[in-house]
Amino acid sequence: ITATSALGDLSLGGTASARGLFGVGGAITISAPGESWEFGGSALDVSGATDCGTIRNIVGQKLVSSASYLARGESGFGGKIDATAANMFLLSSVFDASGFAGGGSIRLGGGGQKADALPIAQHIWTNESVALDVGVRGLRGNGGTVAISSDQEAVLSGHVDARPGLISGESGLVTVSSLKAINWTGSVENVSNGRRGG
Repeated sequence: ITATSALGDLSLGGTASARGLFGVGGAITISAPGESWEFGGSALDVSGATDCGTIRNIVGQKLVSSASYLARGESGFGGKIDATAANMFLLSSVFDASGFAGGGSIRLGGGGQKADALPIAQHIWTNESVALDVGVRGLRGNGGTVAISSDQEAVLSGHVDARPGLISGESGLVTVSSLKAINWTGSVENVSNGRRGG
């Protein structure tokens, strides 16, 4: 699924689904040079019965989101979620790239190398209800990665789940970076059943 706004702005009030009901999830790509407004109850879903797909949301000026980004691997690995804009306002958003066998990846605000690089956000703000999940829901497997990057300021609350498998696996990697200011009041969970994965 690809959604592009030639006029500059987009709004999302429903569900865009590329679920893999019997296999691997698909891909959703969103591009808007202006603003994107994603309302509560809306969702982008690339979850899969096995592994899952990718969500890539690139907005030019401002992203205001209360949507759910779903890339859950029901019996395999979590997928990949990328979202960036010059100014990001995340209000009770859910970013779920968890998997039964291993966590996926979530990038907010850009970064990356060469062909996979995203434009860097200037400002990122999240409220306390934002949830990011790259954890493992099965017995074995490694937690995924969360990378939050901004050029000017990152004001971050909410919760990050990067737990490994219940029996074995390494904890996920969570990084937050900003060239100027970081205000972090959120929480990170990377322990499974009292056992830290690494």
